[in-house]
Amino acid sequence: MGNDLRTKIHRLVDAISDERLAILLPHLEEITCDVWMLSQIEAAQQRLRPGDTLTCEEAMQFLQQPPEKIHW
Repeated sequence: MGNDLRTKIHRLVDAISDERLAILLPHLEEITCDVWMLSQIEAAQQRLRPGDTLTCEEAMQFLQQPPEKIHW
């Protein structure tokens, strides 16, 4: 499957003019970064355990406490 997709992408790139590729490249780089970031978020979500994160309300309460009352 992977090689088939690479072949399709190569054919698509070969069919696009250099001028259009220059326009598309920055967008492709952004999409690549977005896909990577989403994969990292999904991986982090799979590792989370109950208690690893705070709700918005819990975070606001935490931030409003004086530093000396915060137990690390």
